[in-house]
Amino acid sequence: MPGVCPATSGRALFAEPADCVGSAALADLQPASTVQSITAGSAVDRDLCLYCLRAWLGLMEATPERGNGMGRIEGEIVIGRPVDVVFDYVTDQSNEPQYNPQMVRAEKITPGPVGKGTRFRSAVASRGSTVVMLIECTGYDRPTLFATTTTMAQADIGYTLRFEPAPAGTRMRWSGQVQPKGIFRLLGPLITWLGSRQEQRIWAALKRHLEATPTGPATTRPIPAAPDRR
Repeated sequence: MPGVCPATSGRALFAEPADCVGSAALADLQPASTVQSITAGSAVDRDLCLYCLRAWLGLMEATPERGNGMGRIEGEIVIGRPVDVVFDYVTDQSNEPQYNPQMVRAEKITPGPVGKGTRFRSAVASRGSTVVMLIECTGYDRPTLFATTTTMAQADIGYTLRFEPAPAGTRMRWSGQVQPKGIFRLLGPLITWLGSRQEQRIWAALKRHLEATPTGPATTRPIPAAPDRR
C-alpha cells in the first residue's frame, strides 16, 4: 500500500523492478502476453505463471464481484525500534525515499502535522518513467494505526498499518486492498502476487534502515494530531 508498493500505502505495486513487470509494460499487455513474457526462466517465474493461470481460470467462472480484479495484500514484520519511533518515521511518508530506492519523490502537500486528512504526492520509478500517486491519510491514532487511500491512474488502493509493542521492538502489520482500473483489472492476480513481494521487500528495507544505528535515523518528530475517533 509500504506505496504499493506502498510506499507505504501500496505505493510501488505498479513499479516493480525489471525482473518482474513494470507499470509501463503492464499498460500495453493483455493477460496471455503477460504470462508468455515471464515464462521459461527461474522457478519464481514458473510459479508466477502457474499462479496467474489458475487465478484467471477461476475468474472466468467467477461472479462479477469476484471478477473485478480486486486483490488483497497482507503481512507483518518486527522492527527493533520502539513503537513511537517506527510510527512517526513511517507515517511521515516524505521519509520513504531514504529506504525505498524506487521512490524518487515524496512530498507532504498539506500544512500542519501528519494526521487524518494529510496528503502526500509521490512518484516511483518505472522503466525510465515515473508513476505519480496521491496519498491521503484516512485514519490516524498515534502510535497504533495509520490508514491511507492511494489514487493513481492504474488503481485505487486502501492501506492500513497497525503497530504494537513486541519483545524485540515493534510489530508492524499491513493490509491493503487494491482495485485496478481499466485493463489492469485483467491483471489482478499478477498485481497481487507482485505487490506481496514488493511490500515484503520495502518493509525489510525499512527495518534495515531503522536498525542501522542505535538511535535510528534522524527525523523531525511530528506534533501528534488528534486521533481519529469516528
